[in-house]
Amino acid sequence: MAEFLIARRADPHDRNQNGNMSLHLAAFHGSLAVSQILIAQGGASARARNADGKNAFSIADAYNHYDLQEFLLGSMLQEVAASGDVVEAKWLINSGGVYGDRVKLVHYTCSDGDTALHKACSASVANIEMVKVLVHAMAGQSPADDDFACDCGSMQSEVRLTANKVGKTALTLAEEQKYSGIAAYLRAFTISA
Repeated sequence: MAEFLIARRADPHDRNQNGNMSLHLAAFHGSLAVSQILIAQGGASARARNADGKNAFSIADAYNHYDLQEFLLGSMLQEVAASGDVVEAKWLINSGGVYGDRVKLVHYTCSDGDTALHKACSASVANIEMVKVLVHAMAGQSPADDDFACDCGSMQSEVRLTANKVGKTALTLAEEQKYSGIAAYLRAFTISA
């Protein structure tokens, strides 16, 4: 039904009388499939808040919809990575540690095969700090750790860059965007899968 409505140009950003959008309602009902459609095909934002100030994740959390929580955290991290909000990214990654596996969260892929690192490296504005936070989280280091100086050799065995569905790694995207500082950082601390 969600696919049908989106195909007919229904707007997933429309709000009901309580300020809820379709994604908030899908989270309330624990519908992972509808949530995935709303985000992937409808462009719904996992970060959007209703009139009570709650996003879809907080609603899913309140009703113990665990599979949906993981998806929504991954979706929010990708949005945040693209926006460059390092503080919120650290908070989300640490939340991933509370609700599941932090490393799994930063490796979460959306329907196009992108990770949060792909989103950060293809964003309209380069943000090396965001890339560092994501790479270190991929290696299992908490983003709350202020010391991002780590041994390149140990990182190389842990952080692998994966290709998205069109065969591009985060490094490829950074090079295409001409983000030379990010590309150099990724070459030093990662290996391609």
